[in-house]
Amino acid sequence: MLSNSLRADLRFEIQRRHLASHPLFYLALRIDATTVSLLSRGPMVLVHLRANDELFLPGAGMENAFCLVDGQLRYSQSPMFAPVDEEETTKVDQGRWICEAALWSEWTTVGQADAICSSQLLSLPSSELQQVMQGNPSIAQIFLEYARQYHKRIIHSRPPHAPWPTDLHVPFTEYYDLVSSMDQEVQVVIGSDAVAFLRKTGRVNAAACTKLGQEVSKGKSIVVLTGDGSVVRVVSIIAIKVDREDGRFLAQIGKMDADGTLHTSCQLPGGKRERNELVEESLQRVIAKKEKMLLNNVELVQTVCQTVEKQSKEFGIQTRYLRTICSMRLAQEERLQAVRCKVCPPENDASEGTMMASLSSRRWWTAALDCEVLAFSENSGAVLYAWMTQPEFDFFSGPSGDATLRAWVGAMQWESPAEEVADFDARVV
Repeated sequence: MLSNSLRADLRFEIQRRHLASHPLFYLALRIDATTVSLLSRGPMVLVHLRANDELFLPGAGMENAFCLVDGQLRYSQSPMFAPVDEEETTKVDQGRWICEAALWSEWTTVGQADAICSSQLLSLPSSELQQVMQGNPSIAQIFLEYARQYHKRIIHSRPPHAPWPTDLHVPFTEYYDLVSSMDQEVQVVIGSDAVAFLRKTGRVNAAACTKLGQEVSKGKSIVVLTGDGSVVRVVSIIAIKVDREDGRFLAQIGKMDADGTLHTSCQLPGGKRERNELVEESLQRVIAKKEKMLLNNVELVQTVCQTVEKQSKEFGIQTRYLRTICSMRLAQEERLQAVRCKVCPPENDASEGTMMASLSSRRWWTAALDCEVLAFSENSGAVLYAWMTQPEFDFFSGPSGDATLRAWVGAMQWESPAEEVADFDARVV
C-alpha cells in the first residue's frame, strides 16, 4: 500500500506537465519544484467530465482556474449575462487555461462551459496557490507582481481601450505582455532564469549569453522563457493610427534635423511602452510627449494587437514585438498646427528622367504626389507626416518603397502661406 506522501508525489508527476504549460508555473517549477509540488498535497485535482456535463454556469463565484488536459469544451456567452449583442460560442481545445482570472481576483463567471466530449481538466484553487507560493520568497515576489499586473488589466478591460474580459481571456494578459510591464527587479529575475536556460542548453554561444545577461541585469532587455521551452526577447510598442473620414490615415514619413539633414522612414507614430503602463496610460504619455499635435484633438475608437517575431542577429534568439495599434478619430483637422508641403518639380526633363529611373514604380510616385504632407516642428527640427491609404502605407513602409520614399521626401518644399512658413521656421530654428 502506498503512503500518502508517495501518492502525492505520483499525483504531482502526473499533474506537473499540465501545470508547466503555463509559463508562470513553468518558471516556478524551475526555481523551486519542491515548493510547487505541495499543490498536489492539497485540492489541486484532475476533474473528469462526460459529454454535455457542465463545468460552470454564468454568474457563479469562481475560485478555481482550470487547464483542459484532454477533450474539448464549449464556451458560450449570452446577452443576459455578458456584454454581447447575440449568443456567442467558442470551442475550447486541449491545453487552454480557463478562468485564470479567478486566481488573481474575485471572479464571477460571465459565460457557460460544458463538455463536448469526455474531457479532463486540472483544477487549481486560488486559496491553495497563495498559501503554497508563500513558502518561497522569490516565487512569492514574482507571483505577487504577476497578480498585480493581471488584476490591473481585469479592471481596465473595457471598450474602446480593450474588449470586455471573459472566462477564457482577459485582454493584454499574455505572459510576455505582463512581464514587460512588471517592476524591473522582477524582470531581472525572470530574464536571468531565461539566460541561464540558454547557457545550459547551449542554444546560443557563450559571448551572446554574456551580453544578453548584461542587458537583462541593466534593465535594457526583457527576456522570458515560455512554457514550451523557447527563450524570447520582448519589446512592447504602441502605435497611433489617426483616421480621416475619407479613409486616409496619418503616417510619419521622415524627420528633418536642425541642420536640414533628412531621415526617411514610413511608420505609424508612437513609441515604446514603459514599465507598469497600461495601453491607455502609454497612449496618453506618447501623445503628451511625442505627438503633441494630436493633444485634445483625437478620440480613441479601438485597439488591435499584433505580434511579430524577428530573429535577433546580435543575441541569436527571437525578438517578439508586441504592437498595439490604437485607432483614433481626428476631431478637427484644421486644429493641426502644421505647415503644408509639396514636391518641388524637377528643373528639367533630364533630371526628372534620372529620378524616375531610380524609382521602383511610377504608379507609387504618382500616388505620393497626391498625398497631403504636413510638417510639424519638433525640438530644433521637424517631422513630416502624410495622409495615406493602406496600400500606399504598405508600399512605402516596405523595402521596395525605400527609393521612392527618399526621392519623395527629398523633393519637399513648403506650400503654406509665407506667414505660416515664417512662423514655422522660427519655431524650428
